[in-house]
Amino acid sequence: MQNRYYFWFTTKYGDVYSKNDLNKKDHSREVHIVGHSLSSSDKYILLDIIEYAEKIIIYYFTEADKESKITNLYKILGDEKFYKYVNNISAKHKIMLKPQSDVEIK
Repeated sequence: MQNRYYFWFTTKYGDVYSKNDLNKKDHSREVHIVGHSLSSSDKYILLDIIEYAEKIIIYYFTEADKESKITNLYKILGDEKFYKYVNNISAKHKIMLKPQSDVEIK
C-alpha cells in the first residue's frame, strides 16, 4: 500500500499520473518543510518526497538550526544527491534553505 504523500504527488483532482507524467511542468509540486529536523529516522519518506517534488524549501530558525539541517540532509542524500540537489551552483537548486522569518502567513 502506498503512503498518503505519494498520492499527493501522483494525482490531481482524482486523476492518477504515471511516473512519466510527473516530470511535466503542470504536474509539479513544490514542498515547504517547516519545523522538521530532517532526522535520519525519516530518511525513506524524505527521499521519496525529494525525488517527487520539483522544488523543496526548508525553513530554519537559527544558523545552528540551518547547519544541523544541512548536515542531516547530507546524511540522508549522500554525496551525489546532496551536491546535485543542494550544492549545485551550475544548475538551479532543487532544495533551498530559508530563514523561518520568510514564511508568509495567509
